[in-house]
Amino acid sequence: MYCPKCGSMLDPGANFCVVCGAPVESVSGRDGFLDQYTYDQSAYDRGSDRRHVPNRRRRRSVGTYVLLAVILVVLIVPVADILIRDAPEEPERSYSVGDLTVRGGLYNDLVVAESSGDSATLTYQGDGQVVWHVKDLCGTAFVQSGDVYVPRSYESTDGNVLTISTPGKYQVLLYDDGAQICSGTAVLDGDITDTYTWSRLNGGSHSYEVRFTYRFSDFLVYDEDDEYRRDSYSLPMSRFVVVDDTLLRLSDALADEYRQVHGSGASVTGQDYADYLLSFVQCVFAYPTQISPGPDGYYHLDTEGGYGDMFLEGAEEYWAFPMETLYHRMGDCEDTSFLLSALYSAAGYRSVLMTPPGHMMVGVVLDSFQPDTLYSVYYAYGEKTLTSTGERVFLCETTYDSAVPVGYYDPSMVGQVATVTEVTVVDPHVRA
Repeated sequence: MYCPKCGSMLDPGANFCVVCGAPVESVSGRDGFLDQYTYDQSAYDRGSDRRHVPNRRRRRSVGTYVLLAVILVVLIVPVADILIRDAPEEPERSYSVGDLTVRGGLYNDLVVAESSGDSATLTYQGDGQVVWHVKDLCGTAFVQSGDVYVPRSYESTDGNVLTISTPGKYQVLLYDDGAQICSGTAVLDGDITDTYTWSRLNGGSHSYEVRFTYRFSDFLVYDEDDEYRRDSYSLPMSRFVVVDDTLLRLSDALADEYRQVHGSGASVTGQDYADYLLSFVQCVFAYPTQISPGPDGYYHLDTEGGYGDMFLEGAEEYWAFPMETLYHRMGDCEDTSFLLSALYSAAGYRSVLMTPPGHMMVGVVLDSFQPDTLYSVYYAYGEKTLTSTGERVFLCETTYDSAVPVGYYDPSMVGQVATVTEVTVVDPHVRA
């Protein structure tokens, strides 16, 4: 059985849809679904009755009926298409109390929402045996369970009061005496503070530490962006290189730390600062665990043919905005390339996105470049020229887990890189 409102599969005997929160009885059958299309059963019945009345008129030819049918289709289908496309969607019921927003079936008289400080509560007004089932909708899609990986599941809490103390978006199911009372989502906004620590070599070893705070809603606006498909090549790559206010603050925090370590007069342009930004992305953001389905029906670790996006987002391919990568602190080659290109743009660099077969890399435009003899021994050197401007572009590999400077990448990728003939240019961001 499926929910007639959102189409999700329903558990047998369920009173509410666990996805959209709609009561099943209020959206099922003719009263809740067919009426949305102004379906008139009585008119249909009257027409049926007339069809059983003997026809005493001269019969029309089959060709006449075919012609009439074609005319009706030509006239009616465009009108029906306009009516269906223009029909407004019913907004999801929601309300907010402080930093807490409840949506869907949690919007009812039996659940009281309260928000205070950094936490919030949902209180059920019934008097039965109450169990809350809660799932983090913004965590990784899969979690490790022994030697296998399983989809993230619900955690259960007993008692009339559910406390939410961590900013996030949660699916909530409420049961009373074993019967599901309602379901919906609870979103708690709040500050998220991350501390980034990493190091790199540049005439010696340098260590950095950046403490950065942003709001959960800064991430959620992108996580809930379903206007576009997130699989590969369905959009221009530059669509995902978003430089918003939060990323600009991060760019400023990174510049402050660079000057703190290298001196207040240190330049935040040129090759070394480009190396610094690349090292931040390489060292701070992990590559998602690569998993693939096995013959036993479970997902297993597969570093050769597995999908990092499956572990992180539950899809074989998912292109993430920079804020999503910041929130998860992990991402595959596309995700970290979008993040690095956005940081370069915020810092005033022109960069490019390029896609060797099965991969994505960044190139940064530099006026001058000094080769590093240490890395030249172990890595391939990558430089291209923008045909439109004649500018020199130096390749950046974002998926290393240690600092490898601009201009150097895996020698095994030389053949793939040589096939690249087109790139997507990302210009420097102009601050308001």
